[in-house]
Amino acid sequence: MTAFELSETPIDPAVLRVRLARPEAGAFAVFEGWVRNEHRGREVRRLEYEVFPEMARTEGQAIVEVAAARFPGCEVLCVHRCGVAEVGELAVWIGATAGHRAAAFAACRLVIEEIKRRLPVWKKEHFAGAEPEWVDCTKEHNPALRREEFHSRQARLPEFGAAGQARLAAANVLVVGAGGLGCVAADTLAAAGVARLTVIDPGLVELSNLPRQSLYTAEDLGLAKAVAAEVRLRARNPFIAIEGVVGALQEYLEDRAYEGTCRPDALLFQSRQGGAALGRLQANRILEAVFARAGLRGAGVWGSHSLRKTFARRVYDKSGHDLELTRAALGHRNIGTTQRYLATSQEAAAAAILAL
Repeated sequence: MTAFELSETPIDPAVLRVRLARPEAGAFAVFEGWVRNEHRGREVRRLEYEVFPEMARTEGQAIVEVAAARFPGCEVLCVHRCGVAEVGELAVWIGATAGHRAAAFAACRLVIEEIKRRLPVWKKEHFAGAEPEWVDCTKEHNPALRREEFHSRQARLPEFGAAGQARLAAANVLVVGAGGLGCVAADTLAAAGVARLTVIDPGLVELSNLPRQSLYTAEDLGLAKAVAAEVRLRARNPFIAIEGVVGALQEYLEDRAYEGTCRPDALLFQSRQGGAALGRLQANRILEAVFARAGLRGAGVWGSHSLRKTFARRVYDKSGHDLELTRAALGHRNIGTTQRYLATSQEAAAAAILAL
């Protein structure tokens, strides 16, 4: 039972633990966040959490579902307090069950990190002898972790400098394969401070990988390499966006094309036409011409209108090509509009994954 919930009353861990119990689970991991009586040297009397319920439930559910999907066999339950919480009470409870401990631990860790980073929650800290203060929980972090200091030494190097660091901070890098070389490359890129790092690998961590593939430990055996790598890289650098993708490159690109996030000015593969490799400029021109015919303007930038079209194609495929269901999902008044959306989306998506 993977779920995210909000609670206005004190959280009861015993009740939640029973809800996660299942005979096929051999491991249960839990994280509890407590209201403490001190914050940065000031005495705290109580906390007051304020949330936007619909937004928080949607975001929280997405977080736990991603964790369950990334660790097959896992079920995750997360409950977050709202309203007034006294010192010693639970602010958040996360439980994960799995066949083995590695997946349960990793799922718990992933959920709490994403909750801290993404959940729209504000808390008012009530201090002894002072006015209460509101804190955006997504902005709160370990005071020892300061972004401006993380790369300060390499930015001072004369052959690198602030300009070099700025270029890294704007880079979006995809590492295909999380083996021996991929682990070294991904670890180096994460530490260096690229803006976004994606690691793709379809395999699982095996015992024979450990001597050569530095991102994994014995605790990761049996986990997907991409997921284990993501967890390790997030710990390496908490200031960059990191995604582990379990699967093959072609599947990844097809998904990105459907979602509207493939850009023809940033191709991640060698395009081919008639068996012959195309040059980058030639491939871009072909793709831009197709996008222009499809009504997608601006050097391959996909706007909200095109995203709606790719969403139409995804709904159409998932529904078993049910045109009426797709029309209803998009809110179209007539089938003709939906058919035009689908035709355009097919053409754009086919162009974006040209000759894979």
